[in-house]
Amino acid sequence: MLLSTAISAALFISPTAYHRMTFRQQQKDHLVFVANRLAIAGLAFLALAMTGAVILITDYLFGTGATVITGIAAALTYLMLWLALPLRRRVKGEAEGDEADSRDSSDRAAGAVRH
Repeated sequence: MLLSTAISAALFISPTAYHRMTFRQQQKDHLVFVANRLAIAGLAFLALAMTGAVILITDYLFGTGATVITGIAAALTYLMLWLALPLRRRVKGEAEGDEADSRDSSDRAAGAVRH
């Protein structure tokens, strides 16, 4: 749990160091790509650390049954809010983008002008 917290912090802070070291070297696109990957990994380790903390404290206070329930609830909460919700929006956005591209292609083929 402690190690997951440390890894999470390192992953979240890394883009700042990367940016400082590559400042004015025309690396913005690569920096954004790497920072995104590091942030996603940081969220995964943060969810692991937070779930571990919930499990540790719940086990100490309430015992095994409550620990299992709250541990699963915590993990599912992070998975839903930090993974499923954004992926759902991403898939929906890609589908909407495909529809918009199809409409634009049809309009261009018909000679329509969009403003």
